[in-house]
Amino acid sequence: MSSSASKTRSSRRLKMAHLLRCTPPTSLRRTWSAPHSADRRAPCIWTILSCRPATGLPQSKSVVHLRRFAAAVLIALVVLVAGPARAAEVWLDVSKNADRKIVLALPPLAANEGPDELTLRQTLENDLVVTGYFRLLPLAGPPLAQAAKERGATQTDLAAWAAFGAELLLRVDAARQDGRLVLSATLFDVGARAQLLSREESDAPAEAPRLAHRLADAVVRALTGGPGLALTRLAATWSNGASPKRVVIMDYDGRNQRPLSADGVLALYPTWFPDGTRVAYVTYRQGRPEIVAQNVTTGQVRSLAFFPGLNASPAISPDGRQMLLVLSRDGNPEVYRMAVDGSELKRLTFTPAVETSPVWSPDGAQIALVSDQGGSPQIHLLGANGGRMRRVSFVGNYATSPDWSPRGDRIIFTALIENTFQLVLLDPATGDKQQLTFDAEHKENPSFAPNGRHVVYSQGRGSAYRLVAIDTLTGERFRVTHEKGSFTSPAWSP
Repeated sequence: MSSSASKTRSSRRLKMAHLLRCTPPTSLRRTWSAPHSADRRAPCIWTILSCRPATGLPQSKSVVHLRRFAAAVLIALVVLVAGPARAAEVWLDVSKNADRKIVLALPPLAANEGPDELTLRQTLENDLVVTGYFRLLPLAGPPLAQAAKERGATQTDLAAWAAFGAELLLRVDAARQDGRLVLSATLFDVGARAQLLSREESDAPAEAPRLAHRLADAVVRALTGGPGLALTRLAATWSNGASPKRVVIMDYDGRNQRPLSADGVLALYPTWFPDGTRVAYVTYRQGRPEIVAQNVTTGQVRSLAFFPGLNASPAISPDGRQMLLVLSRDGNPEVYRMAVDGSELKRLTFTPAVETSPVWSPDGAQIALVSDQGGSPQIHLLGANGGRMRRVSFVGNYATSPDWSPRGDRIIFTALIENTFQLVLLDPATGDKQQLTFDAEHKENPSFAPNGRHVVYSQGRGSAYRLVAIDTLTGERFRVTHEKGSFTSPAWSP
């Protein structure tokens, strides 16, 4: 046996020892990250599998074999621990490795894609790319020929797809049965030769986009254990300039937009209840501001707050039982907390300044809000029961519209920097900040997606604003709304 072969085998044994101890080998440690605190069940071997080698480390055959062997060990461990009847949960943490996109192959859904099949595939491709996790393998030449060869076959040549550069293969077969569009989908880890997901469902052909959304979210959940974006919705205010602003809701990608609040009645500040069934907002249906909750399915409206003076900036607690709001019933606009049934009203701020735009932390223990007690509006933190406020924003001379990440680790807000409102991320624990945007248009009213990674906001100048979403890890953006009119104050659903 050659000295080189002996060293290679020793290296493999050393790396596998690291894997089994849940510690990345030295060569991978720079880009490896442990799962978030909420992801403690994550198998660390899969985290290694998802890592990109450190700069200068080529994808040698030994590393490829290591990845495949580690996958086999992971599957064996799951079988030993859970038994053959229990499916493995696969968790993939790429939050610290945003530039490492997974190459995913998505062959055509049918030999001859009709309009509905084409809509489904295009929607699915968009849903997957927007997550920030994937780069689609271009389907031309040999990959397209391989897809045609396998259409209708029971076997999939994963070695061939690996040779094309695919790391994941999502095989989706679409067919018509009894007037319905039926999908059979299978997700493969190409390198590990493992099946990660098998799913079959159907719907009316007109619901092709929703079929795609459901499949995209299933893929994300199978890989990450966390929520996807595709089935989420947005609430926002909209105006065509000729009538008062009203609240509208839409899919996360801008599809299926429809009005929620009444036409001809000014409505502002929409925010979701944590179960996603209702939206709270401010309406002037009785001639002055009133906070109401409206069921997005039935349309039923219920009054939440109608105190004398200002009723504004509603924010529902993570458990759905409490609400933050801004009232001027005592003269000065102050932040209050009360139960959503109208009981237990408690004033939280007691300053001569103006406090507004309160939002809850994900655990319900803290509140981020805007106060101008220092001379200009800035972001402050406050305990959920009141107490002393602490300023946390120190960028620009005007900071407003905070929103707390569902993970609890970041607050996003908008700050006036060189006469333009820009998006800024803040770590409330350390004070570290990161400016996300730099171009000339205003960015206002940011709202986190439930994945804690994407943010939707309104962008524009003057009277024309559109909704845009940004990936806070990569900076990639996609436009949400294209219709005429101005869209402001977006809120991302749970």
